[in-house]
Amino acid sequence: MHNVSPYDPPKSDLRDERLGTTSRKGHYVIHRPGTDWPPRCFKCNKETTECMEVTFTYVNRWILFSMLLTFLTTFILAIIFRKKFIEKLPLCNKHIERRKRFRQLLLCLVPIVGSTLLVGIFSESNTLVIDSAAALLLLLLFANYGRLAYIAKIKDGNIWIAGAGAKFRKSLSEFINP
Repeated sequence: MHNVSPYDPPKSDLRDERLGTTSRKGHYVIHRPGTDWPPRCFKCNKETTECMEVTFTYVNRWILFSMLLTFLTTFILAIIFRKKFIEKLPLCNKHIERRKRFRQLLLCLVPIVGSTLLVGIFSESNTLVIDSAAALLLLLLFANYGRLAYIAKIKDGNIWIAGAGAKFRKSLSEFINP
């Protein structure tokens, strides 16, 4: 006689071990939020124990179509539907220092460009307004170029991160779609 009750939970382990590993697919790094990163620099693949806390914010690209209506609508939708992840990204000292210098430079340039734009508007100087608007556009491009990493998409509980160095990506195993 069997002592198996139909009400007992199943005995098999249904967890997929691959879900907690960091892997790659093309130029993306696929990572499960909250799991550990490999102890190598995210940019150059050097062994490191240093980590930099990075806040990733993801907003679905479809929300940007609301910009056709108004900027305010886009802003409100982005705040409502954003997803935030805080990860301790492994970086070597060289890349941590580079990131700090970039942020300091950006923090210095924003008030300068903003104040020249306001001075140009209030002094009614068209050339100053055009020059500062062009500088503001260049500043936005500079900020986009200098970002460390960003979430490209979220799928099946994994975040797909772009911005990793080629050596780091090559050191990871290929992502197998479960």
